[in-house]
Amino acid sequence: MSLTPAQDTIEAQRKKDNVEKCGRNMGPHDYIPIAWTQTDNTRAVTRLFCRVCFKNIAMKTLIENYPEIKL
Repeated sequence: MSLTPAQDTIEAQRKKDNVEKCGRNMGPHDYIPIAWTQTDNTRAVTRLFCRVCFKNIAMKTLIENYPEIKL
């Protein structure tokens, strides 16, 4: 089942709101890595899980929507 462009926009906004809600209501996020890709020499985290709000988020989403974060 593919989403329409409007549904994609709504879903993206919902994910962004989930990230921001934790910071407003419960203090700073406390992320731990839960998924990553690994090659011979490197490991890249692809998903994080917040131990405060219990939401997981893709690194791609963080980078695209929050350019001010430092990794």
